[in-house]
Amino acid sequence: MGPLLLLFLIGLATVQSQDCNCQSDTMVCQRIGSLKQLRSGIEECLKLEDAIIDFTGLQLENSEIDLEATWFEGYENIKEFVIAYSNITIAAGTFKNLTNLDNLLIRFNNVGSIHSQAFAELYNLKQFQILSTKMERIPKGAFDDMHSITYFELQDVNPVEIESGVFDHSPNIKTLYLTGNNMTKLPTGLLSKLILLEQGWFNEMNLDLLDGETFKGLVNLQKLSLEKNQLQDLPAHIFHDLDALYELHLGHNHLKILHEDLLSTLKNLKSLDLSHNEINALPKDLFKHLPQVTSINLAVNKIASLDVDVFRAMPKLVSLKLQNNLLSSLPSGLFSGNPNVEDVNMKNNELEKIVSGNFQGMTQLKTLQLSKNKISLIEPHSFDGLGSLEELALNDNQVEEISTTQFNDLKSLTNLDLSKNKLRTLPPGVFDGLSSIDQILLADNSITKLEKGVFDKLAHLGGLDLINNEIEIIEAGTFEKQRKLRSLNLAGNKLRNVNGESLKGLSAISNFNLETNPIGHISCDSFKVLPALRRLTLEDIPIEDLPLGCFSALKNLNYLHIKKTKLKFVKKGVLAGLEYVTDMHLTDSEIEELEQGTFDELVDLRGLTLSNNHLSKINKDTFKGLSKLDMLSLSDNKISTINSAIFEPLSNLRLLYLNGNQLGDIPADAFSGLPNLIYLDLSKNVIEKLPAEVFQSQKSLNKLNLGHNELRVLDKGSIPITSDLHYLLLNNNKILEIKPGTFDDMKTLRELNLSNNLLTHISPGTLEGLSSMYSLYLENNTIVDLTETVFDNLPALAHLQLKGNKLDAKFLEIIEKKFPGSDLGD
Repeated sequence: MGPLLLLFLIGLATVQSQDCNCQSDTMVCQRIGSLKQLRSGIEECLKLEDAIIDFTGLQLENSEIDLEATWFEGYENIKEFVIAYSNITIAAGTFKNLTNLDNLLIRFNNVGSIHSQAFAELYNLKQFQILSTKMERIPKGAFDDMHSITYFELQDVNPVEIESGVFDHSPNIKTLYLTGNNMTKLPTGLLSKLILLEQGWFNEMNLDLLDGETFKGLVNLQKLSLEKNQLQDLPAHIFHDLDALYELHLGHNHLKILHEDLLSTLKNLKSLDLSHNEINALPKDLFKHLPQVTSINLAVNKIASLDVDVFRAMPKLVSLKLQNNLLSSLPSGLFSGNPNVEDVNMKNNELEKIVSGNFQGMTQLKTLQLSKNKISLIEPHSFDGLGSLEELALNDNQVEEISTTQFNDLKSLTNLDLSKNKLRTLPPGVFDGLSSIDQILLADNSITKLEKGVFDKLAHLGGLDLINNEIEIIEAGTFEKQRKLRSLNLAGNKLRNVNGESLKGLSAISNFNLETNPIGHISCDSFKVLPALRRLTLEDIPIEDLPLGCFSALKNLNYLHIKKTKLKFVKKGVLAGLEYVTDMHLTDSEIEELEQGTFDELVDLRGLTLSNNHLSKINKDTFKGLSKLDMLSLSDNKISTINSAIFEPLSNLRLLYLNGNQLGDIPADAFSGLPNLIYLDLSKNVIEKLPAEVFQSQKSLNKLNLGHNELRVLDKGSIPITSDLHYLLLNNNKILEIKPGTFDDMKTLRELNLSNNLLTHISPGTLEGLSSMYSLYLENNTIVDLTETVFDNLPALAHLQLKGNKLDAKFLEIIEKKFPGSDLGD
């Protein structure tokens, strides 16, 4: 039969029959159980329309079939065959009729049996893959006819073994993947005929031993990976024939000792990964014959010392990773033979000091990572000559002082991290050499004072982090030359007052944090020198009052967070001038009253949080002018009454949090001015019932939280209906009974939470009407009996919580079968 032709719908990407559909030039068939079904599915596609295309790909999915040669009669034009997510057997010569097949992919299957000649006569096959497929064995001779194969992959197949000689008739393989297969060793001579092999990947195979001849003769091999095995040792000459190798991955094994000659013939090697092993020492000449190496990864080992000459013979080395070892010192001149190194990582070692000469000759170094060591001393001139260095990390050490000339040569440095040390002072001049610096991190030290002049030469400084120090004094003029500083964090210090003189010069600052300082008074002059400020945080400071117009100079402020203060009263005018603020938080304080007009000028406000205060009432015009407000939180106050006038100005409000108050009676028109509300939280109040019309205006209400209230009996009308309600939380009330009809009109509800109530019985009529409900929570009630059919009128139910009740074990077993994965308790 000639090339298979399909009738194809012009202008559409897919033509679909009951079992098969055509995607571009590939036929995809699902749930196939027989050859007859396959052919009829294809024929059905042939009858759909009258356009013609060539059919060169066939994909079978979710099927249960016994493959044999007759399956592919007439399909000689197929170039790619894929079978996935199926239960299959493969008979002798199954693919022999596919004379043009280039690519054969078997993935995520369960192979019951496979004949030793299953892949016979695949002379022209170029690519062969078996992925994540259960197979009892790979028969000897299975691949003997694959003479043209160039790409071969067995991944997560877990055969019992692969026999020696299995690739002897496939000399053209260039890429070989044997990853994720449970093999403790590679058979002797397995790769001996693969003289054209360029890439070999043997990861995650549980290999614990390799023969010294394993890679013999592989003169064209360029990439070799043995990652994530159980190797403890490697024969000294195992890599000696690999003249072309430029990438070697040996990470995530248990290597302890490396033979000095192990890498001696790899003259073209560029990348070497020995990370995540148990190496405790590096032989002096281990890297002596690697002139082309640019990257070495020795991270996560047990290396305690380094010979001064160990890296000397690698002039092209660019990246060296030594983090997470046990190094306590570095010999002077260690990198004198590596003038091109750009990145060195020695994080998380045991280094105690840095001495002059440690980094001698590293003129191209850009990143130096020395964090999480035990460094207490950095000798003067230790960083001399590092004119290209851009990032220096010294955080998480024990440095107590830095000499004033320490950083003088670091003209290119942009990021300096000295956080989590023991610095007490910053002497003037210490940063003078950092002409390119953009960010300095000094958090978590013991700095007590910022002196004028310490930052004067840092014309490009953009970020300064001084969080969690002991700063009591900021001298006037300290920041007067920081015209580009964008972010300043002074949180967690001992500042008692802040004034304009101490902050003078910060004209570009956009993010300013003063939280957790014992500030009793903030001078309004402080904010007048911060015209570009966009984000201001005043948290955990004992201020009792804010002067009128104090923030009026902050014309660009978008975010204001005032939290954990002693504010009791917010007057009209305190927030004047903040017309561009979009998010405001006045939380966790002692605010008892908001004067009418407090928020008058906040015309752009989108989010307002007033939670965790002492508010007992909200005045009528409190929120006047906030027509753009999207979210309002009044949670965890002492509010006992609300009315429609309060919310009338908030016509665009979508999220309203009233939880944690003392609300009992809710007026029928309370929310009538909130037509766009989608989420309402009324939990943790004392509500016993709700008026039937209370949500009449809320056509878009999606989630309603009534948990932790005083609801007792539910009947029709107890929960006012909204047309789009998806989530209803009624947990932690005192509900004793739910009468039939309660949920009759809640056809859109997807989740119902009735946990932690006093229910003793649920009947089929109880939940009538919940046709869309996906999740039902009934845990921790006192339900003692349920019928097996109680949930049958809930067609969408998939997730059920019943733990904490007193239900019969047999009943729970039946329910578990109906709703697998649900939490039904013990």
